[in-house]
Amino acid sequence: MNMLFNTLRTQVISAQQYQQLAKTNIADQIIQTLSSEVVQSLPDNFQDIVTRQQALTWLEQMQAEAEVLVILNNTDDCLMGFIFLYPAIIDKDVIKQVHLGYLLAYQFWRQGFASEVLGQCMSWLGESCRVEQVFAGVSAENVASKQLLLKLGFRAPGHDLDLYLFEIKPN
Repeated sequence: MNMLFNTLRTQVISAQQYQQLAKTNIADQIIQTLSSEVVQSLPDNFQDIVTRQQALTWLEQMQAEAEVLVILNNTDDCLMGFIFLYPAIIDKDVIKQVHLGYLLAYQFWRQGFASEVLGQCMSWLGESCRVEQVFAGVSAENVASKQLLLKLGFRAPGHDLDLYLFEIKPN
């Protein structure tokens, strides 16, 4: 597999590459990953994905909007979650700013995986991709994600909306 970046416990590759190499059906893994606990604070297009066709359509739509990356467990190559990178500002064919989205399957919550993967993702974006700014949105009720982004160095802009934006400049 052509890994984009890795951590001690994970590796991250493009969803497109994963679809080509996966030994199991990615649609089944998407359905498992997008459980009600995971999607409760996410937009409508993440809700009620229960059939293989819905899962494949969801992935196709996500790939049309963003670069979709797959987070895999190093131990068994199990799909753990996704990272979504939406190009926001492009200057001379170089992406200067991205909007970041991410999610982990429920069974991987509260084990440090999100912190580990997103910390490495920020380094990868800054060093390999030369991205200058990364923004991430979090719904007000998603306290864990809000705390994670602050821990990683994102800053709240200070307005009082249901969706908070954070900014970080990768190293």
